[in-house]
Amino acid sequence: MVREEKVSVIVPVYNVGKYLKKCLNSLFRQSYSNFQIILVDDGSFDGSAAICDSFARKAEKRGAAFPEVKVFHRQNAGASAARNFGIDACDGEWIVFADGDDWLPGNALELLVGCALENEADYVVGAFQYVMPGRNFRDHMSPLLFYPTSSPSCRGDEEAVAFFSSLKYYSFTCKKLFKTDIIKKNRIRFDTSLKVSEDTAFILEYLRYCSAVKSLDRVVYYYNNLREDGSACRYYPDRSAWADKCLGLYGQAIDVFIRSEEERKALLSRYAALRIFRDVEEHLKGCKSVGESAAKCRETFDLLSGYVTETALKEDSVETKLFFRLKKAICEESVEAFCSDESKRLSAAPVGGRRALRRFSGAIKKIRYFGL
Repeated sequence: MVREEKVSVIVPVYNVGKYLKKCLNSLFRQSYSNFQIILVDDGSFDGSAAICDSFARKAEKRGAAFPEVKVFHRQNAGASAARNFGIDACDGEWIVFADGDDWLPGNALELLVGCALENEADYVVGAFQYVMPGRNFRDHMSPLLFYPTSSPSCRGDEEAVAFFSSLKYYSFTCKKLFKTDIIKKNRIRFDTSLKVSEDTAFILEYLRYCSAVKSLDRVVYYYNNLREDGSACRYYPDRSAWADKCLGLYGQAIDVFIRSEEERKALLSRYAALRIFRDVEEHLKGCKSVGESAAKCRETFDLLSGYVTETALKEDSVETKLFFRLKKAICEESVEAFCSDESKRLSAAPVGGRRALRRFSGAIKKIRYFGL
């Protein structure tokens, strides 16, 4: 049994009544006993607020048999603001973030804290399992022990390159364990002006003060892809401007942690091409006309292509191929034809094929209230 340092599980709640009980029951059944649950109801109107209050009363009645549950009801301000409120309200030594429509396996907290203590790490990245209609699959974490704040000349670039090569390590704050003292001491908070990639911005800032990162190839989170309501596929027209800000932060981070200019160019180029790929896909699905999607795709290219060194791209990747197709369309003034062709390509692909494509490119994201 690991030494039980207190964990704060911060759960923003917004209209997730259908799944919230499953989420909270999974927390109440944790094998790890020293933790608190911070529920931040962000102006829900579907009964989620009542579920939060009910579970808090249940925990209070059971006393030491259940974890401490704190519930806060606020006017709607977004997931980032809710998480920031939770950070200010918590008093655990560690922080875990969870979304109210996802759930955790019973040993999740024990695995995360045990890994942190065993490896003297202050940032642990576990694996998660996607829950989808008809089938589930899990991601896998390669072994990684990375010391961000040590001298680059001492640690070399290998671990840093491995970290920044995979979105698994620096996007999606759930399935990860953070040290509360680092967050509060350095005033690290989620950027409420971002609706996309705010998780990445938060993690890149946290990394500047983090002494050790450890991967854990055990499932510590169940990611719910069963939702069919509109919030699960919200379209953000300004997403490329937010991606531009995040790419700037990413570039600053790799400048700090990686000495090789060639590696830095390759990493930044691949991440920028991935963001272009993802944003173009969202524009094609979210815009009301071909003309509108063409304008947004051109805007995306203008904003983000400056981060790309074309010779550093992998020629066989789907995001690279789309980058060059879009570049050619802009040069030939045929962006509307590009959008029409890409829309047909997207709609013709089977659901499983689209998901496989996104997994391959590392671009599965929650485009919804939680803004991933």
